[in-house]
Amino acid sequence: MFYRYLNEQFRQLMRNHELTDDELRQAADKMKAKQKKTFIAYVIIEIIIAILFTLAFIWEKQNSDTPVELSAIILAIVFFVVGGYVLPMGILKFQFNRELKKDYPHLYEECKL
Repeated sequence: MFYRYLNEQFRQLMRNHELTDDELRQAADKMKAKQKKTFIAYVIIEIIIAILFTLAFIWEKQNSDTPVELSAIILAIVFFVVGGYVLPMGILKFQFNRELKKDYPHLYEECKL
């Protein structure tokens, strides 16, 4: 599983106010670029998952006497969408924005992810 957390050393630098405003801006720009690439990959994967679940649902309906609930398929898709966002992108975003708001409030609007 792919998890992205805010680096503990970077977090300590933020908490100790050891980063200049320019260094923080550069780091935020790099994180934003990485988040954008990760989001594009996330959207592609989620589309593939939705298509696969839909095809599995159609196949199961045609080849089985047991009823397959559409709500179960939708719930599984929602689970993958939420989990797929939170794990690779959400945790880092939440951590960075929380530290930024707490330690560098004057840069929050400019640098938040």
